[in-house]
Amino acid sequence: MAKFPLLSCLLISAAVGFSWAFQSSAPTSSCSTMMPRHLSRAQDHGTNPPPYQITIDDGIDTYKPNQQIDLVLHTSEPSVLAQGFILEARTVSDDKPVGTFVNAHKGTKIMCDDKAVSHYRTYQVSKTRYRMTWLAPDTDVGDVVFVATVVQSYRIFWTGVRSVALKRHSPTPSPQLEETMFQADTNVTSFCNEALLMPLPVERPHVAILCDDHVQCPCGWFCCPTCVEERCFGQAICRRPLPVEEAAEVKPESDEESRERVERREPVRRERSSRRSRTW
Repeated sequence: MAKFPLLSCLLISAAVGFSWAFQSSAPTSSCSTMMPRHLSRAQDHGTNPPPYQITIDDGIDTYKPNQQIDLVLHTSEPSVLAQGFILEARTVSDDKPVGTFVNAHKGTKIMCDDKAVSHYRTYQVSKTRYRMTWLAPDTDVGDVVFVATVVQSYRIFWTGVRSVALKRHSPTPSPQLEETMFQADTNVTSFCNEALLMPLPVERPHVAILCDDHVQCPCGWFCCPTCVEERCFGQAICRRPLPVEEAAEVKPESDEESRERVERREPVRRERSSRRSRTW
């Protein structure tokens, strides 16, 4: 008679152990380990690859802050129905759970402080696909990958079933539209007081260093004031800034070119001096 209580205990223990594989959802202890409480070991991916895949909808490969992304855990082989699973989004760099799961779909349960999603059922049922929705965090966490543990039977399960990595979306700066001033290739009259009578030779036309009256024009152009007798008369031209490689090719003005420039400007200087004298 003493054997019957012992046999009953063994049957109850076996039933409890069996129920871990087929309970309504993964236990909370799996939140950190992602391991089922089974007596067997996980299958080796090398000798027995998992027949399950994690697919991200629409082929998305990047994510933005607070973006909702739909994904599916599925198998194309009806003979390997998933009895249960737990799935999380983890950082590629340090394997930490990130983001949250929202809008629990049929047959799933959100758990682990919304960091994971698991199967959910009140009766025994197996499925070929589970759908879920992940909400990306509002901070930069780097690349993210979805990782799952999938149970096929009490003794057969796989850990480390992974999706392709999602990269943090980096917006490409849109090119700035050039204003009308940029349509000219050389000298353009600026928004200074008057227009110059002739271009002003400058060793480095992309830097306004000629006078103390440095005026910067719109669109990154620089006003180069015309200096007469070390005074700036507010007359200027705008020259488009040169790229570094082009600026390096600009040759300094020779002494002869400098003398010719002064001679060309001498009549203008005399006329202005005469006008100032008549004004006073």
